[in-house]
Amino acid sequence: MTEPKTLISDVSLAIAGNQKSYKAIYDYLAPILRKTIKRKVYGVQAHLVQDILQDVFVKLFFNLHSYK
Repeated sequence: MTEPKTLISDVSLAIAGNQKSYKAIYDYLAPILRKTIKRKVYGVQAHLVQDILQDVFVKLFFNLHSYK
């Protein structure tokens, strides 16, 4: 699993267009966000968790340039 310092550098590289960094960000955050979604939306079906997770990442990656 990626360390937080590595995640910060991955964000910088992803902003520059590095596809491996996008994947590293996804691999780090997806399990955390999946657990959060399941906890916040009690009884949610697995395919809906994936839909919500996908929506979160679309918004995250479209707004990555505003990360400071």
